[in-house]
Amino acid sequence: NPCCSNPCQNRGECLSVGFDRYKCDCTRTGYYGENCTTPEFLTRIKLLLKPTPNTVHYILTHFKGVWNIVNNIPFLRNAIMKYVLTSRSHLIDSPPTYNAHYGYKSWEAFSNLSYYTRALPPVADDCPTPMGVKGKKELPDSNEVLEKVLLRRKFIPDPQGTNM
Repeated sequence: NPCCSNPCQNRGECLSVGFDRYKCDCTRTGYYGENCTTPEFLTRIKLLLKPTPNTVHYILTHFKGVWNIVNNIPFLRNAIMKYVLTSRSHLIDSPPTYNAHYGYKSWEAFSNLSYYTRALPPVADDCPTPMGVKGKKELPDSNEVLEKVLLRRKFIPDPQGTNM
């Protein structure tokens, strides 16, 4: 199955065509091309004008003198805070892109009635590994993953001195 390697980029949907070919459905992604990698005109303009999340973070965490002035002007402070909150919230897919176990679009996924979500498309059942074409043949035990990832063995304070 050629879709096992997830060749479609930018949320394009991979569709198998025969046994050895695929086609990417780039509908409403803002991209086109064989693998949905070429931005459309408006997407290209948006990418040129919109600062990256790293740039926004740098501006927000530096320039203390400028922020002291901004904080004393209520309408300017409110406008900037609105931008910060909305831009940060747009970093998370909403509604979730893939929220069903199935390898096809279901009514549950379309109407967003699922109890769980994921950021990657489902992997076809005939792929060589659970992650597509790369990785181990079997996934590790979920309890083992939780212990390695979520179990805190040592307290590490935040470098910026906050409790978040």
